[in-house]
Amino acid sequence: MLESTLIILVILSILIKIDTLNFIKNTMENTITATQAKQEFGELILRSQKSPVQVTKNGKPVAVILSDTDYQQMKKQNLRAALIEGELSGDAGELDIQAIKEKARKQMADAQDS
Repeated sequence: MLESTLIILVILSILIKIDTLNFIKNTMENTITATQAKQEFGELILRSQKSPVQVTKNGKPVAVILSDTDYQQMKKQNLRAALIEGELSGDAGELDIQAIKEKARKQMADAQDS
């Protein structure tokens, strides 16, 4: 029973990471310059409802504009990943929601950097 639970947790963790990587890949394909974003802000907001839009300045990524739905989903996925990782570590200890949120933020930042 414990073994099958661990297998399920590992699979869920992998799926969350794959979903995050797909999110980043889709963002890279939908790019706009900062100048364009400024001139076409309304259009940018509409585009971001379909998929995240990466904003570049001087050819370098500086921001990602995404829908609130995507943002909330990303936050939940990172929290789930942190919880699963804690469960898999076998040393869950006390549940510290602040530490979990901070770890999720760090994972989100790390995913965006790669």
